[in-house]
Amino acid sequence: MPVETYRLRCADCAATLPGGLSAMTTDSGTLIAYAASPGQVGRDGDGRNSPYMKQLKQWLNRPNMRIVDVLRQVRLGVLQETNGTQEPDYDDKLKAPFYLYSTTNYAD
Repeated sequence: MPVETYRLRCADCAATLPGGLSAMTTDSGTLIAYAASPGQVGRDGDGRNSPYMKQLKQWLNRPNMRIVDVLRQVRLGVLQETNGTQEPDYDDKLKAPFYLYSTTNYAD
């Protein structure tokens, strides 16, 4: 699949850059989620939200799901909605399971 290119214009320069974000390196204990894989451009979608945001909204409130499991489901949903043209990605260097919403009481 070809990567879109964009031309920057300024008084003293003209350069062509690949579209999309480049991969970032993360430190230990962090997680970075991307709407598209490195080099891809995320789609805006037809409605109020992009395919990525629609899937995030659908999956983020699910109780007792680790964030990496949420992001896998988001990836699958975006791939299905975009017919495989956009694939979300994430870089996970978390040291322990992380839950956004848990019904377990850890106050014991």
